[in-house]
Amino acid sequence: MTRVLVVDDAPSVVANIERLFSHIEGVNTCGAAQDGEAAVAKTRSLHPDVVLMDRELPVMDGIRACELIAREFPDIKVILTGIEDPQAAEAEARKAGAVRYLVKPVSAATLVAAIEEVTGAAGGDAAPTLAPTGEGNLVAFPAPDAAGGDAGDTAAAEQKPAPRKGKPSAPAERSAFEALTAGGVRETPDVPPEPAEEVGAQKTGRATPPQIRRRGGIISIMSAKGGVGKTMIAVNLALLIARDSGKKVALIDLAVHGGDIGLQTRLESEHNLLNCLSAPERFADVAVQGPGGVAVLLAPPDMPLVDQQRTAAITELLRAVGKRYDVVLVDTDAHYTPETHAALEASDNVVVVTSMSDPSVRATQRLLPTLAGKVGADGIILALNRPEANSDFNKASVEEALGRQAAVQLPYDIMIPASVNRGSPLILSNPTSQSSRVVRTLAQQFVDLPDLPEEEAAAPRTPFPAAPSDSRKRKRGGLFSFSRS
Repeated sequence: MTRVLVVDDAPSVVANIERLFSHIEGVNTCGAAQDGEAAVAKTRSLHPDVVLMDRELPVMDGIRACELIAREFPDIKVILTGIEDPQAAEAEARKAGAVRYLVKPVSAATLVAAIEEVTGAAGGDAAPTLAPTGEGNLVAFPAPDAAGGDAGDTAAAEQKPAPRKGKPSAPAERSAFEALTAGGVRETPDVPPEPAEEVGAQKTGRATPPQIRRRGGIISIMSAKGGVGKTMIAVNLALLIARDSGKKVALIDLAVHGGDIGLQTRLESEHNLLNCLSAPERFADVAVQGPGGVAVLLAPPDMPLVDQQRTAAITELLRAVGKRYDVVLVDTDAHYTPETHAALEASDNVVVVTSMSDPSVRATQRLLPTLAGKVGADGIILALNRPEANSDFNKASVEEALGRQAAVQLPYDIMIPASVNRGSPLILSNPTSQSSRVVRTLAQQFVDLPDLPEEEAAAPRTPFPAAPSDSRKRKRGGLFSFSRS
């Protein structure tokens, strides 16, 4: 029996991987952790055969945790997962001691095959060593020979893992458990994104101005980390556009692993996304009428396992709604999931929301090439949120790291959490606040809006938090850099 420790800060990912392994003979989950320090501690206490770990973790990141585990337990195989391009992540993962790197979302068959390969369960006592194949989302590292080089590159590249005895082959496994969601496991096609040269400070070092390719249309609101205000922006953006532009607006909650649009708008319905997936023409009947006439489609309380047919249905639903509404705003999960992939297939533009923190900006930096490969660099609008007065990071440093200018930066505003908790969107409860003005600026990227009434234009503005003086700044090496000393 292969015992796997699953490490991810998204509980839904852990739950879905556990569900996957319950269908696989000879593999089970021996434990779970949600941060790097806990991963190291549980490795010491549980001594699993495999640690399946996300590289973007709180407290201690996956790379550092991998280094500690590989150094202390060389017999334990570490498989790292992440959303960045394999070419950029392979060297760092290998240096940290990982034996595999998988790009999220990972197909179920690829994940199972990787575990079989690293443990030798596919046939033979020793784990087979594979040269990087580029097949699916798997990056495999050949084992070093005694001299420190990579042994058997050519032969290993031609080697294919044999099916495990007593188990169905990979195609049968796919039909047995479909695909799992929440950025952990997917059944959508493994199409590697094409990195865009305009995105990423490591390539350009310069921020490119936000210039979208199409106004209106289908706009996905995305983030690489949770807790950055993505849903708050989606809700207020939809309400403002509907109220001030006269456009027909739809708001779809595709954050199916914990959608909060219903909570933030105090809307309830017995119907949800699942009720019109197979019948997009039912959207108008299923959607709830929100403030300003916004048609709101709520997320289901529990999303079934997603297969390729259902992700295609999501894409078709969004396209169908896009033909009936002037503007469609789609709030997605905080992780790259099959549903997110489906939304991108239909989207004209993407608003990427990031906080001004190191983990959030790093994760966003890795997400941008994937998004650019889907909607193009000119289809991405960057929004900054959660500034802090004592932060070492400012708007300019974040823009430099991400290689593009931010369209908007929300100020620190104590009214935002209050409005979220009350379920009273800020654009309605405090329309003259500076945060509401910033949302208006963001809306003008997509629609034409009339000038503010004179009394609103003259209303006092909440100041931005003061930037730290040079004397208060701590020196930091390699801001948002991936290099390690």
